[in-house]
Amino acid sequence: MLLWSAGIMAVTAPCRRLELAGAARITSIPTLMAFRDGILVFSQPGALPPAALEQVIEAVRGLDMDEVRGKLARPARSASGR
Repeated sequence: MLLWSAGIMAVTAPCRRLELAGAARITSIPTLMAFRDGILVFSQPGALPPAALEQVIEAVRGLDMDEVRGKLARPARSASGR
């Protein structure tokens, strides 16, 4: 099941907001993030027009999550290609 919701980070302590923003690598407000099965699959600073947002939603819905998990499980190749 795919669930879509809008989230706003509203934390009282300014230092906590900075900590959360740093952990999520948020550098701009707004930042659009899409998660599927608890995995961040899309992140982009700035707002999107409705048609582009719909494309993101459809792309996330169409992801093969087994393939995504497989890519995350593989170690990253070094710059030297070894």
